[in-house]
Amino acid sequence: MNKLLILLLFFLLSCAPKEAFQQEFPVVISDYYYSINGNKIIFIVQFEKAIPAEIQLQSLYFRNQKIAVKKKSNQNFQAVFAKPDLILDSNPEKEYGNEPPNFQKPRFNLKPTEAVLEFKQAGIVKHYKFRDVVEKATN
Repeated sequence: MNKLLILLLFFLLSCAPKEAFQQEFPVVISDYYYSINGNKIIFIVQFEKAIPAEIQLQSLYFRNQKIAVKKKSNQNFQAVFAKPDLILDSNPEKEYGNEPPNFQKPRFNLKPTEAVLEFKQAGIVKHYKFRDVVEKATN
């Protein structure tokens, strides 16, 4: 009986859902990168042609943060990660408006050069992983 219980437990743990990333994005991605502007990280995704209506870009996960993806044009999208301004003062009352840090476990275990794009295609939520994300200066 004990062996059967162990076998059942092993089977259930091995069948646990794992995040599966799409090997290819449905539309050709021409470029992706991020730039730093003050306290903001701006992640840019550029496509070779317009995204069809059946695909909705939702969120981007990058450096343990998640933010909504915004449409800049039919082929350009961006996600802006902003670090809050902190007030540091010897008087604790002046630091009252500071937000406490958010210590949530990230959904994906990503390297600093990786990002995950969450999108919906035909009503199904899918994920695509960007590898080797580089920083580019903006003009």
